[in-house]
Amino acid sequence: MSFFAELRRRNVLRVGAAYVVAAWLVIQVVETIFPAFGFGDVAVRNTTIVFAIGFIPALIFAWAFELTPEGLKKESEVDRSQSVTPRTGKKLDRMIMVGLAVALGYFAFDKFVLHPQREATNNEQVAGQVEQARQQGRTEALVESYGDHSIAVLPFDNLSGDPANGFLGDGLAEELANLLTRVPALEVASRTSAFSFKGRQMPICEIATELGVRYVVEGSLRRNGDMLAITAQLIECPRGTHAWSNTYRRAIAGLPSIEDDIAGSVVEALKIMLAPETRERMQRRSEVSQDAYQSYLQAVSELRNFTDPGSLDRAIQLFQDATSADPTYAEAYAGLCEAHVQRYRSAKTVRDVGAAEDACAQAVRLDRGLPAVHTALGLLYVATGQSVQAEREYRRAIELAPENDEAWLGLGAVLSSQGDIESADRAYQEAIRLRSRYWRVYDAYGGFLFEQRRWPAAIAQYRRGIELAPQNARMLSNLGGVLFLSGDFTAAADTFRRSVDIAPTSAGYSNAGTTYYYAGRYDEALAMFEQATRIAPEDHQLWANLGDAYRRTPDQGELARDAYARAADLARGALRVNPDAAATRIQLAYYLVRQDQAALAATELETAGPAPDGDVYSHYYAALVYKELGDLEAAIAETRKAIESGYPATLLRADPEFAVILLDRTLAAEMEAPR
Repeated sequence: MSFFAELRRRNVLRVGAAYVVAAWLVIQVVETIFPAFGFGDVAVRNTTIVFAIGFIPALIFAWAFELTPEGLKKESEVDRSQSVTPRTGKKLDRMIMVGLAVALGYFAFDKFVLHPQREATNNEQVAGQVEQARQQGRTEALVESYGDHSIAVLPFDNLSGDPANGFLGDGLAEELANLLTRVPALEVASRTSAFSFKGRQMPICEIATELGVRYVVEGSLRRNGDMLAITAQLIECPRGTHAWSNTYRRAIAGLPSIEDDIAGSVVEALKIMLAPETRERMQRRSEVSQDAYQSYLQAVSELRNFTDPGSLDRAIQLFQDATSADPTYAEAYAGLCEAHVQRYRSAKTVRDVGAAEDACAQAVRLDRGLPAVHTALGLLYVATGQSVQAEREYRRAIELAPENDEAWLGLGAVLSSQGDIESADRAYQEAIRLRSRYWRVYDAYGGFLFEQRRWPAAIAQYRRGIELAPQNARMLSNLGGVLFLSGDFTAAADTFRRSVDIAPTSAGYSNAGTTYYYAGRYDEALAMFEQATRIAPEDHQLWANLGDAYRRTPDQGELARDAYARAADLARGALRVNPDAAATRIQLAYYLVRQDQAALAATELETAGPAPDGDVYSHYYAALVYKELGDLEAAIAETRKAIESGYPATLLRADPEFAVILLDRTLAAEMEAPR
C-alpha cells in the first residue's frame, strides 16, 4: 500500500490516466482524418505503436519530475506543504475530466450525427440504384446495392507471439469467407487466391487490385490464454477508406459467434438486402467446445492443402480430435468423412472407405439438415461407384444451400458418369458462376472437358485456374496431362517439372515418369515412378507404371514381376470396395498377364465385360491384354476404340507395347487419316 500511496503522491497514476485518454483521442482523430488524405492503416498502426512505446517513459518522467509554476522541478524539490492536494494534481484531474468529456462528445456526435448522415446518404444511393434497376426491368434489383460487391477475406494476422496460434487467424478468415459466400449478391475471392498474400507486405488496395475485388476484410487476432482480442475492418478500394471496423474481446469458445457478427456487419456495411432464407442460411449452430472448434479449424486448413501429401493424414487426426472433444459436432464428422474419401481417392487406401462410411453415418445422425453432410455423402458415394445415391445427396445439398459450389461440382461429376453430358456441363457452369474466382471450379471443369476429349477447352480452364492459384501443384499436373495427350510433349514436360518443384506429389512424379517413358528415357522414368510409389504406396496403377519401366530396363525382369504382383493385390482390394468397376478389373487383367497368369487374366477380362464406351484407358489396357493372350484381332479392335475415344495416335506410335498391333495395315491407315 505504501508504494501505491507513493504513486498517488507523485501523480504517476494521474499522468498515466491522462496519457491514455490523450492517446486514445489522437488515435481516433488519426483513424478518422488520415484516410481522407490517402493514408491507410500504416498511419494508424504507427501512431498506436508510438503511443504504446511512450507510455512507460511518461510514467517514469511523472515519477521523477513535476511541472510547477516555477518551472520543471525534480519531484524531491517540490514543496507540498502549501496544499493537501498538489497543484499539479489538480491540473491533471481537470485534464482527465476534459479528455473524458471530449471522448463522450465524440461518441455522441458520431452516433447521433455522423452515423445517421452516412446511413441516409447510403440509403439514398441504394434507393436510387434499385429504382433505376427496376425501371430497366432488372429483377435482381432486390439484392442490389450501391457499388460492386466483390470482396476478399485475408488471413487475420497472429499477434499472439506464438506461431502455433496462426491457425486461428487462418481459420477465422476461411470460416468468414464461407459465411459470406452464402450471400448471393457477393462475389468472394477464393481462399487460395486470398491466402497467397499471407505474410506479404503490400498495401491493402494493391492486394485488392491483384485479386480483382473492391472490398477487403482484414484484421488481427491476439490470444491470451482462453481469451481472444480480434480486430476486423472492411476497406473499400481504391480509395483505401474504412467502410467498417470493430474490435471483439471474448473467450475462444465464442469464436463462431464473432464470425457471425463480422459477416453480418460486412453485409450491413455493403447495404445488401438479404432475403429471409439467406439470413437463415447464414445462421450458425450453437457454440461448440473450445478444443473441438480449434481442432476443426486446423483440420479444415489442412484439408484445403491439396499439395502436401501429409495434409490429409493431419486433417484426419485433427477432425478426430474435434469429434473426441465434442461428440455432437456434425460438421467435424462430415469433414472427417470427406478427408477419408480424399485420402482413398489420392492414395487408394481401402481402409479409408470404411472409416468414411462410419464418419458420414454419425454426421447424418447428428444433423441431417447440414449441407456439408450431404456433400460429404455424395463424395463417398462417387468414390464407391454409387452414382444414383451420389446424385441424390448432391441435389439435397443444393436444395439446402443453392450457392454450394462444391455440391454443384459433385453433381456435375455424377451426371457426367451417367452420360448426361449436357446437364453435367450446366452444373459445372453453375459452380463457376457462383465462385468465379475459385481455382477449384476451373480445375474440376477442366477435368470434365478432359474426359470429353475437348483438349483446347480443358487447357483454357486449367490455365484460368492457375492464374488464380499459380502455386497449385495439382492443377499444374492436370494441365500437363492434357498437354501431354494433345501431343505437346515439351510443354507437358515443363509443366510437370513445375508441379514437382512446388510439391512432390505422386501424380506429379507419375506424370513426369510417363513423359520420360514415351520419350524412351526409361531410367529417368523408373526414378520418377519409384518416387510416386513411395508417396502413394497403395495406388495400384503407380505400381503397374513402375513394372512397365522395369520391363524396359535391362536385367530388371524380376522386379517388374514383383511390381505387377503388388499392383494386382491392390487392385483386388479396390474391387472389394466397388466390385462393378469394370475399368479396375480390366487393369487387374493386365497386371496378371504381365505375371504370365494368362488364364486368370482371361477370367478377369471376361468378368469385366466390354470396356466402357469412351473410357480411353479401359480400351488401352484391354488391347494390351488381348495382345498378350494372342488374340490380335480383339487387340486391334480395342485399339481402334481407344483412338475413337480420343487416345492420341502419336502416343500409340511412341508406345513400345503397341508395335505389333500397329503392324495391321488397316489400323495404320486409319491412324494416318485426318480426323
